[in-house]
Amino acid sequence: MPPNTTASSGQQPGKSRRKKGRKARLIVLVLVLAVVGGVAFAGYWSVSTVRASFPQTKGSLTLDGLTAPVDVKRDGNGIPQIYASSDEDLFMAQGYVQAQDRFYEMDVRRHMTSGRLSEMFGKGQVDNDEFLRTLGWDRVAKKEYDTKLSAATKTYLQAYAKGVNAYLKGKEGKDISLEYAALGFTNDYKPEEWTPVDSIAWLKAMAWDLRGNMQDEIDRALMTSRLGPKQVADLYPDYPYDRNKAIVQEGQYDDLTQTFEQSDGESGTSGTSTSGTTGQSAGSSSSALQTQLTGLSEVLEDLPTAVGVNGNGIGSNAWVVSGKHTITGMPLLANDPHLSASLPSVWYQMGLHCRSVSAKCQYDVSGYTFAGMPGVVIGHNQDISWGMTNSGVDVTDLYLEKLTGDGYLYDGKVKPFTSREETIKVAGGSPKKIVVRETNNGPLLSDRDDELVKVGKKATVDAAAPDRGDGYGISLRWTALDAGTTMDAVFAMDKAADWNEFREAAALFEVPSQNLVYADTQGNIGYTLPGRIPKRTKADDGSLPAPGWDPQYQWTGYIEQDELPYEYNPQRGYIVTANQAVVDQDKYPYTLTTDWGYGTRSQRITDLIQSKIDDGGKISTDDMRQMQLDNSSEIAKLLVPQLLKIDIDDPDVREAQKLLEGWDYTQDADSAAAAYFNSVWRNILKLAFGNKLPKELRVEGQCLWVDPVNTTGPADETEKVRECGQREADQAQPDGGDRWFEVVRNLMDDENSDWWKTPRSGTRPAADNRDELFKRALIDARWELTAKLGKDIDTWNWGRLHRLFLKNQTLGTDGPGFLQYALNRGPWRLGGGEATVNATGWNAAGGYGVVWVPSMRMVVNLGDLDESKWINLTGASGHAYSAHYTDQTDKWVKGELLDWSFSDKAVEESTNDTLVLKP
Repeated sequence: MPPNTTASSGQQPGKSRRKKGRKARLIVLVLVLAVVGGVAFAGYWSVSTVRASFPQTKGSLTLDGLTAPVDVKRDGNGIPQIYASSDEDLFMAQGYVQAQDRFYEMDVRRHMTSGRLSEMFGKGQVDNDEFLRTLGWDRVAKKEYDTKLSAATKTYLQAYAKGVNAYLKGKEGKDISLEYAALGFTNDYKPEEWTPVDSIAWLKAMAWDLRGNMQDEIDRALMTSRLGPKQVADLYPDYPYDRNKAIVQEGQYDDLTQTFEQSDGESGTSGTSTSGTTGQSAGSSSSALQTQLTGLSEVLEDLPTAVGVNGNGIGSNAWVVSGKHTITGMPLLANDPHLSASLPSVWYQMGLHCRSVSAKCQYDVSGYTFAGMPGVVIGHNQDISWGMTNSGVDVTDLYLEKLTGDGYLYDGKVKPFTSREETIKVAGGSPKKIVVRETNNGPLLSDRDDELVKVGKKATVDAAAPDRGDGYGISLRWTALDAGTTMDAVFAMDKAADWNEFREAAALFEVPSQNLVYADTQGNIGYTLPGRIPKRTKADDGSLPAPGWDPQYQWTGYIEQDELPYEYNPQRGYIVTANQAVVDQDKYPYTLTTDWGYGTRSQRITDLIQSKIDDGGKISTDDMRQMQLDNSSEIAKLLVPQLLKIDIDDPDVREAQKLLEGWDYTQDADSAAAAYFNSVWRNILKLAFGNKLPKELRVEGQCLWVDPVNTTGPADETEKVRECGQREADQAQPDGGDRWFEVVRNLMDDENSDWWKTPRSGTRPAADNRDELFKRALIDARWELTAKLGKDIDTWNWGRLHRLFLKNQTLGTDGPGFLQYALNRGPWRLGGGEATVNATGWNAAGGYGVVWVPSMRMVVNLGDLDESKWINLTGASGHAYSAHYTDQTDKWVKGELLDWSFSDKAVEESTNDTLVLKP
């Protein structure tokens, strides 16, 4: 797609035009590389170099280790369907095929999960490697492989690794991908063989990005430097159960409530606590906590993402409708996970088919998986379908640790650290050794920043805290740092034939905890929440960092799987999950989290479904697709009526305000009203909240004159201090998500709240109440968009602000300009927005650019699986200039879905290329 193309413009070019365009781009690439690399490299950087890594997709190849021939059938989008006669052959072929398309991506992923990025990219990644080594994902993955996983799972992992290594055999880096050819100029790095542990470790990276409320813990604690408990509570309001329904409304947890209400002590707390204090966890060691968390937050920002924006803003939609409400009379299931935009997409589409399903060959499944991991993660088999959204349950706790000598304080005694030495190899540099220390809670994250240790030694603490000694540190307790069985769960779900088998498989899916929606070809629908979810004492609800020296803040166990919520064939005939509360807080005995998403998307989906039902209609596959594309802004519905009541004198501002008159609140890419409203919303957040937050939460480089910390009242202008924001733009606050919808909703009737007060800025007026602040936001938004889009509002549209860039996640972000040109694509102008069903997320503190997206979309038709539809964000290939690098993106932008062939007949009809892998 050419730059600056809207979602609705242009026609699909013909085949000859596409071929000509690809050839032209290849010539440009070769010329640029030749100029930059010099004449000596001109021969090396040829068209053949660029194409050398393109996979063979026709004819036949010999693979040592196969027991029988395997067919790899690719459709017009390069999506492979694999046919084999045994499980081992099937997964060996999967490894080979994924390596053909995506090995560079796989290699980078395993270097990230093992803390070895410096081996590929040099000293600039040492800090990240230190932190990742401290977490020890690959060590946990190895423990899982050695002690937890079933014999069958190990066999499949070994077969997959064998397939990857069969692809690598005899190849140089330039034969594998363009990126290796580029690395060859500065680095003699050579890919090593794939191992089963490499596949398992990726699950840890996925769990890290979907880890729940750890960032909220940090932010709440950081807020206390400038905000009191009541103000913090204002910014973390209670979940609106009366307005936005929980997932489970008719579920099986009800029978547990009375039993658990009769017990106390270890059952944990029910409900949420957002008062800003959690016993000693908020009060003790406040200065130490502030300084340690500031440093930790900065370290977390720098980490490369696996699937999300470092844990922030991650969401998804998944819902299922039973046959009584569908045109086919059978269930329909939709899913679109919201993750960081990356090139290639985090997802890889494929089908895994046994020619004859039997004890020897058990799988007939199709869907989305991760390159580097066998099996299918989301999709359907011949009997069932399933989708996922992040549950958001709290599976991490940060602990402030009292350090002394070679140990740490716990329960009044000094305990020795568990420690190990790690050596980080650095491309082009000397290796670096680090020591990783762990307490009984987990790894000491604060060891990875020297400044944190220094500050911890000097920090002041409350009288209730232990003596300073050698300072304070921060440790992490996280369920994913214990060996688990999630890899077993993937294979078990792939072959599950009914609800009971699916629930048994889901029980193995320990981390990350996901909302799982279900439908089957017998007409049943369901939902289950699996995962290893901790029980906490009544002293600790997990909302704030806790004192590690106090035993009452330790986890007391895990919620049993048969105690976790689920629904099966609810009377209403549909189930919606979109990161809202799983259960009503008054009907469940355990605290799952204090930080649900606030249910804006889930309730909108529910309303769309219920409206169709109330009108007497039946829901089709295309209706489900249209729901996925819903661009309606719920915050606009709340604010626009009030914004239109504001008297505006300035004719230019009034001209912009009039855009909101008659607007239907839909955020299409070509909407001028959406552009102006979202700018007004951004400025409301900045004026009411953003400028009052501590510097650690504000956008890096944005500076304000503020009152010094700990002053008793407003400071004289001459006493104010200049503070500059410290957080990356796509992770700063207020981010404008539906938590902020709820914050503003709760304040709307309090017209004179202190939150609505903001000082004069230049010629812009001060505000002393809600409507004056709204007026100021209308003014500021007009001139912000004038600067960005021009004074003529007829040229404004949301897509010009809200653009998607697809970037290669290594050399496409930090490589030289010519490589970024070669590897990256875009921009595309998008509709949708934050907390919208079509969740093209943006961070209101940082700007309007797209920071996460529906990373794929699917609709499964259980009445006829061949009538199912799917799409990926980019394409099947990770090779720049492959025809399948971004061949799905234009359709994704337009909201189109591809046909999803499943039966042998349908796959055969859609096959363009067939490759036979022979023993």
